[in-house]
Amino acid sequence: MDMYVPRRSIRRDSDGLFFIALDGLEMASDFDSAYEARLEVDAACFAQAVGLELRSTQQEFTNKVLDLAMQVAHAFFRADEVRKSLAKGLDLLRQGPEDKRWFIDGQTIKVMPASGKSSKSYQVRETCTCKDVYIRAHLHGGMCKHMALRVLMILAQMGAGELNHLLDALDDAQQRVIASAEQEEEQDILALVVAALDAGDTARAEEIAANSGNDADGIREFIVMYQQCAVEAEAEAVTA
Repeated sequence: MDMYVPRRSIRRDSDGLFFIALDGLEMASDFDSAYEARLEVDAACFAQAVGLELRSTQQEFTNKVLDLAMQVAHAFFRADEVRKSLAKGLDLLRQGPEDKRWFIDGQTIKVMPASGKSSKSYQVRETCTCKDVYIRAHLHGGMCKHMALRVLMILAQMGAGELNHLLDALDDAQQRVIASAEQEEEQDILALVVAALDAGDTARAEEIAANSGNDADGIREFIVMYQQCAVEAEAEAVTA
């Protein structure tokens, strides 16, 4: 089964703002930071490659399928804050019948509050009605644990076979990011820098900057800003 994942890129315009693209096609613009752009491009890539619809009411899965779903989710969503939400979402998904406090209603997942103080459930589709979405978005990168539950549910319903094919497609997309960034101008060099930083390879990112000619100083500034955004987001998550 052939599956396709679009190539993600983050670029900077003449005003210093960031915009995102999938396979070179601009999807959204005017982001103040590379971190915000990364959150958006990851979500857009998932929506295009996988979709946002539940396939069925299936809600019980083997550990193998859940582990694969988590692996795929990590490949799509690269921010630490989102990955923490995915871990919490996986805990919800693994709950047994006696502990489960969510159920599927069409394309909506309804989740009862953990406190038990309210009988009103959270309604989870592309977004969620819980307060975390509105007042703590900076702590989870725009994806609360209930939204993460739905993402993992969508993936788990694909089954092990499709998930393995999707992992292959994700690897192919990453190779296309690297190839494109090596062949094109400074705007796609940023995509290669981001790929290196996301992989924890700061030395590679700095090497790219050093080989960027007249653009070297701008690339170095980008690296510092990108890393600072990650540090600040991590600090906020720890102190919350």
